[in-house]
Amino acid sequence: LLEEPGKNEGTSESLNPVRVRAGSRILIRANIESWIQVQDRSDKVIFTDLLKAGDEYAVPDTVGLRLETGNAGALEILVDGKTVPSIGDDGQVRRGVRLDAALLKLGKAVN
Repeated sequence: LLEEPGKNEGTSESLNPVRVRAGSRILIRANIESWIQVQDRSDKVIFTDLLKAGDEYAVPDTVGLRLETGNAGALEILVDGKTVPSIGDDGQVRRGVRLDAALLKLGKAVN
């Protein structure tokens, strides 16, 4: 993962760090503060952080990844650049959200 400062369009104002990964189809963007954790099939944590408004995390293209979050409604998830159905309401804790592009697009990634 690379961390690079973002820029506001048309200004030089620095934003929160953006997590960048080449080749990712799924992007998680925080609209307000939210803790997230991404685990692989063997429950190994591959990413955990408190995302602030404007932070983004590009999910690796790996089969079997799952998301946990402390504020599902704070997150916007995009697949191939398009927003998918929400995974929950503001303040809602979610565990085991499947980070599968097809399921996310259909709104069926939540257990």
